[in-house]
This record gives sequence, C-alpha cells and structure tokens, in this order.
Amino acid sequence: MSEDHRLYSALPALISGQCGRESGREHAAVIQTTLDGVAKSGLQTISITSDGESRRGEALIHLTFKKHLETTSPIYPALSILALMNLEVGDNDKLLRKKPCSYCGGELPEQPQCLLKHIGAHIPFDPKVDTTLEPCGLCLRLAQCAFYLKKGRGAQNGQQINYKNSHCPSMVRLTYSIAEKSMMASPCSNMPMKCLWYVEAALVVWQYNLKGHIKSKHPYVSLPDHESLWKIRNTERKAMRSKWDDRKKVKKKRVSKSKAAAPLVVSAAHSLCLTLVEP
Repeated sequence: MSEDHRLYSALPALISGQCGRESGREHAAVIQTTLDGVAKSGLQTISITSDGESRRGEALIHLTFKKHLETTSPIYPALSILALMNLEVGDNDKLLRKKPCSYCGGELPEQPQCLLKHIGAHIPFDPKVDTTLEPCGLCLRLAQCAFYLKKGRGAQNGQQINYKNSHCPSMVRLTYSIAEKSMMASPCSNMPMKCLWYVEAALVVWQYNLKGHIKSKHPYVSLPDHESLWKIRNTERKAMRSKWDDRKKVKKKRVSKSKAAAPLVVSAAHSLCLTLVEP
C-alpha cells in the first residue's frame, strides 16, 4: 500500500491468558490492558490476531467489532476495494487479522465447504439460533443477505447460485451439485433452495431453515407431509452434531516422520557444560 518500506516495520507481541479459564470478555480486558500500555508508549497497534482458541476469538470480537471502518479513515481507500475484506474495526481502526465466528468466537474457515459446515452446525444445534428468523447459511446474519438461483449451462446445467445478484459478507464460491450432497468429508448439505409456496420464484430458503420457514411463513402447510424436504438425514445430523461438539477444539498439525526435522547433535567440544569446568 506504500512504497515506503519503513511503514511496514512492526513489533509483534504475544499476549497469553492468566489461567485458561477466563471468559472471552475477561480475556479481552487482559488484552486491552496491554493495548493501553502500547498506546501510552507512543506506538500504534494496527492489527491483532488469535491462536484460534474459542475464548481468544470471542475476546477479539469485543476488541475489534465495535464499528464499521469510516470512509474518512486513511486506510479506507486501500481496503474498501477488497470485496471480501472485513471492515469491522475497534478503537483507532484496529483490524482483526482473521475473521471470527460472531456466535462462538472460533475462527471461520476459509475453505468454502468447511465454512458451510461450521455455520451449518450452528443452525440445528446452537440454542441461540432461531431457524424461524432464517439465519444466513454462510454468516448467520438475519434478513441482511440475499441469495438467488439460476439454471446452469452446458455440463453445469443444474441449479447454481447467481453470484451476480446474491450478496453476503462471507460469500464463497460453491459448486451447487457438490455442496448439496452430504458426504463423509463434507457432511453439510445446507444450500439455498427454492420455496415451493412462494409466489415469487426467485426467493430461496436455506435447507436447514426450511422447517422454521414453513412454520413462520406457511403455517397452513403440513410439516409431516413434506418431511423429505426439510428433515436432515440421520447420518448427516450425526456428523454435524460431531462438528458442533468439536467446534472449540483446535486441530494440531501432524508432521510425518519423513518430514520431521532430524535431532540437532551438539559435539562435546561445543557443549554448554564446558563453561562450568574450571580452567
């Protein structure tokens, strides 16, 4: 963003919790104390990130999701042109490096199918989510995102998301024919689908929200008679339940033995113990 490389100089700082049992808001207070100290020293904090643990993510939401980046901010022209850039900031326009889930504080996956699975696990199992309010299947926002379908061409002649007319801050590219099928690697089949009872054919509903949608918008429709449309299959529900139960677990990267670094061998002539030997 600038040809002056001195502007990119930075001093990284690691901030750790006191006992690992504090809430997200309490952990935010610990981080805020450090940020206040940095500010008094005359330095500026530009962005902060998390190690992925859920309480850390929740803490960063409290610190950085305070307001939308103002158009008068000096960094707005450089960031506003990025279509998927998170423009929520904290005090002094502090940015969050990785976007957290606004419901559980965990880090949102970047891979489309993983994002669909993370958000999809909230809809049937998170008590804070009300499907009658029809949360978005990619970000859980209520009545703010819009999705439209279109018929594909050629080999992709099935249903497709009309990305030109659809909008969501967490928009990702999904292959409809693949995403709508529940598989072992990607069990979530929550995709936008046309509502059979809408007069306007363009309006769609996320599949996991369909039961709640029928209850609130079409109470005259029999749920048992249309169970095949809205009910999540047992195998898929079990896999999504497992995802929900494991949502706070941080995966450890496994290093294969072939790639593991060989142990460092220190010769006796260079041993630290020699400094303890009297001359």
